[in-house]
Amino acid sequence: NLTVKHLMGRALTDTKNFKEAIIYLEDLVNEKTSPDWMTSWSHAYLGVCFYLIDKYVNAKEHLETAIKINATKNSTNYAKKKLQEFQLTSYFEDWKIIETENIRFHIQPKHKIDNLIEYCNQREQAYIK
Repeated sequence: NLTVKHLMGRALTDTKNFKEAIIYLEDLVNEKTSPDWMTSWSHAYLGVCFYLIDKYVNAKEHLETAIKINATKNSTNYAKKKLQEFQLTSYFEDWKIIETENIRFHIQPKHKIDNLIEYCNQREQAYIK
């Protein structure tokens, strides 16, 4: 049943079981009989899942697909919000990304930080303490 798969995928995403959720959601987006609203929401949730397992290119692709489908105002707005929240919009394309064990830093191009690695490591150490 498509509705059950959809609800399972969303519930698994909401409970942070991202890899399991992806199985249900990918099945739905590949199902030709899925209604547009379900396909759009499934792409949006796939975007969240992929982002949270560090597959940023896949995340962006799915979120943009949800927006292109434009099936419902809510699914489109949700995908747009997540693109912005995850800093995957074109505005952030030239930003430098540095990841430490616990923090993902997004540094603007015209920063005035002399040593980015040291800067990020200091903040990582402060977080750990």
